[in-house]
Amino acid sequence: MSDSTPGSALILGVGSARGLGAAAARAFAAAGYRVVIAGRDPNKLAEAARSIAAVGAAATIEVGDVSRPEDVARFVASAESLGPLGVAVHNAGGNRPSPFLQVDPKVFEEHWRAHALGAFLLAQAALPGMLERQAGTLVFTGASASLRGRANFSSFSAAKAALRMLAQSLAR
Repeated sequence: MSDSTPGSALILGVGSARGLGAAAARAFAAAGYRVVIAGRDPNKLAEAARSIAAVGAAATIEVGDVSRPEDVARFVASAESLGPLGVAVHNAGGNRPSPFLQVDPKVFEEHWRAHALGAFLLAQAALPGMLERQAGTLVFTGASASLRGRANFSSFSAAKAALRMLAQSLAR
């Protein structure tokens, strides 16, 4: 790796070529980062990788679950194998609006696991190398739901609020 190469970028939560995760991956790839994209659906990851190739870059695909420590550790190791991890983006987690009294506790937990626990695991896996190098950026994508809950969005709002508080704690 030359001194002009910024290193690697890891984007968790790439769900499709049209989503925010893929857009971030394309931007970092265009800036010269070696990009690793991670998500649960290999077909959607392949679609996103093709969109990254369209900007003249390649992406390494990692399939797994952001709420599993061993998967997140593997994602970070994959990025580090391409060069020092310069940027780690947590964009994982979806949203399934539902009236509160109809929210299945499993759905509530799934939101929390993807948004909050996944970000926690990424921070624990990515920060040691970044701190050692005294370089790197950790990004969590948020939502206005972290500031104000709306009807039918209790699971998403609670998870995004937890993510916001994690980010604030880490920043300090």
